[in-house]
Amino acid sequence: MGDSSFAITNVDMGHTPGAKGAVVAFETADLDVFVTTLKEKSVTFVVEIFSTPVCRMAVIQDPDGNHIAIHTRNEN
Repeated sequence: MGDSSFAITNVDMGHTPGAKGAVVAFETADLDVFVTTLKEKSVTFVVEIFSTPVCRMAVIQDPDGNHIAIHTRNEN
């Protein structure tokens, strides 16, 4: 995965996991560009971009109904 991160968590961000129960997160260097690319490919967004104290993120849904968080960490 190069210099990317992969996270598994039980953090509840106010959404229910997908049909298979998986909730994973992937970090991207530029969230805005990545979101634009995904929207151009008609990816389903469960949650649009929002900010947290640690990062900006969005949640997408895969074809099996699983939720996948994509995020970019805030600069320190």
